[in-house]
Amino acid sequence: MMNALRFEGSGFEYFKIWIVNILLTIVTLGLYYPWAKVRNRRYFCANSTLDGRNFEYHATGKQLFIGYLIAMGLLIAYIVLQNISPALSGLAVIILFLGLPWVIWKSLKFNMRMTSFSNVRFGFENGLGGAYINYLLLPILLVLVIYGIPIAAFIFGMQNAGMMGATSILFIGLIVGLILALFVFAFMKKRNTSYAINGYRYGQGVFSTDVRTKVFLWILLKCIGMTILATIGLLVLMAILASVTGLAGSLLELDLKLEDPEAIQSIFQNGAMIVVIGLVYLGF
Repeated sequence: MMNALRFEGSGFEYFKIWIVNILLTIVTLGLYYPWAKVRNRRYFCANSTLDGRNFEYHATGKQLFIGYLIAMGLLIAYIVLQNISPALSGLAVIILFLGLPWVIWKSLKFNMRMTSFSNVRFGFENGLGGAYINYLLLPILLVLVIYGIPIAAFIFGMQNAGMMGATSILFIGLIVGLILALFVFAFMKKRNTSYAINGYRYGQGVFSTDVRTKVFLWILLKCIGMTILATIGLLVLMAILASVTGLAGSLLELDLKLEDPEAIQSIFQNGAMIVVIGLVYLGF
């Protein structure tokens, strides 16, 4: 009989780790980030259990710090190149983009090697070629779908239907491109997940998963819906606070006969903005 994996952590416990990591990363100007990442991974591993036994993460902040310094060095080099030569900075972006699948592949191998269960280390054995298919070719396909279909539709419309017809065809192309992009993105996430999990090893054990594109599509649609609802809710909240602060400022102006009503109005508006930021933060 196979038992399910369990996660026994809590949101409040993770919040305490998260907020300390954020503050220390800010205070150290980003240098604490590798240690923050290790703390996160150790927390999730320690609270993930199977048959009452938890996983362990063995990497140290020092090990991740080396890679972090390399990444920061590349970022600084890119900024310098951007100021010296836009052409060289563009070439640097292309090189980094081509190297990204290799970085992800090495990261999967490293993180699995640093994770254990019952003193047995995990491994990752999928090849580099699969990483380039999943993390380079599929993202390129997604970009081509998002931009290529509307551009092709517009060009077709200009050649066959004039400006007015091209606008209508462009709108249709945008809708078709968006729908196809959702499917391509869901398919890409499915392929990424299968590539990662099917490459995991535990001793002589081989992992296997059969995830479906439609499940990722449903997750994506729910995320988009939640984002739209959250945005609408935020706009409504801001409108209510703006009305309340405007009324309060007017009443205070009448009551105190202020000589500078704009100043008190500004104070109320800034206070309302702080409240909005606080509510958004708590919601996040």
